[in-house]
Amino acid sequence: MIDAARLIRAASDYRFLLDRGYPGKPSLKLIADHHRLTRIERNVLFRGVFASATSGQRRARLCRPEQAASLAVDGHNVLFTVANYLAGHSLFVATDGLLRDAGGAKSVFRNRELLGRAAREIAFALSAAGTAEIAVYLDEPLTHSADHRALLERALAEHDVSGRCLLSVHADSAVVEAAAEVTATSDSTIIDRLTGSVWDLSRAALEAAHQPSFFDIEHALE
Repeated sequence: MIDAARLIRAASDYRFLLDRGYPGKPSLKLIADHHRLTRIERNVLFRGVFASATSGQRRARLCRPEQAASLAVDGHNVLFTVANYLAGHSLFVATDGLLRDAGGAKSVFRNRELLGRAAREIAFALSAAGTAEIAVYLDEPLTHSADHRALLERALAEHDVSGRCLLSVHADSAVVEAAAEVTATSDSTIIDRLTGSVWDLSRAALEAAHQPSFFDIEHALE
């Protein structure tokens, strides 16, 4: 259970330290211990609160990829985010404007029916984007990655989306090295290595299918 008021107080204190150059991990522990945050709340802080400058820089790169020449998709990142929502787990909009979950919900990784639904919702969002060239990269070492590729390929075909689903030993690097005009991911490490624009495909897919209302940390801090 997340105590929203406590979480925002902690987020404000954590942002204060980050904005003044204090290191992330020690600051996170200090603030989380001080506010007696739960494990889930700590994860939200870690995955959802960034320094003001970093947040602004990432927000400025967010786009919608209508008619983009090329799109690289961080497959498992997007697939599992959508699946976590379908499984009933809470998602939130981080201070950098990207939709994330609190992590740790590994049960969805093995739920083929849930992942199939997630793949279809992602494919629908991709079909509306009109991107000329789409490549979806998946982590080959991840258990059942071949099944995940098959689910996505089937969903893309059902929605008449022309795209490739590729297994890669180092999917993160493959996404970056693709140097696509737009990249679909909410992975901070990948985003900070990119030079192009970023699309929050998970959020687009969920908003198209469910019209959800997500808790926005940045707005709560204003």
